[in-house]
Amino acid sequence: MSLLRNLSFRYRVPLNVSLVVLVTGLGIAGIVLWHDYRAFHQDASHSAEHLGRILSHALAPELKVDDTWQAYKTLKALFQVTSESWLRPDYAVVVDGAGVTLVSSDPRRFPLATPADAVGDNLTLILEHAEEI
Repeated sequence: MSLLRNLSFRYRVPLNVSLVVLVTGLGIAGIVLWHDYRAFHQDASHSAEHLGRILSHALAPELKVDDTWQAYKTLKALFQVTSESWLRPDYAVVVDGAGVTLVSSDPRRFPLATPADAVGDNLTLILEHAEEI
């Protein structure tokens, strides 16, 4: 500290101004990053909610009459989009109130009539989180 006090104004003023600019830049960068994170989170949540609504409208008629094959074909058609999107999920699983798989876009990974806790792919954790919402 005594070294800085012994410096002349010729060096202290630019150092202090540089420190103020650095702190201000870091503060602004932090605010921008926080804003972008919130916007990303809101976009992802909105996209997931929108996809859920689309899936519920598309799959409800087939599942109402217990036509799992047609529900699977509908679900698979929705996931066979040629363009890549970071908002599109890798798979979708439709479960009943007890957490048993009714239909999924990846039946090898999520077999029909399998309880969520038997799958082991964090599906139980996701279902618990969905119940909170």
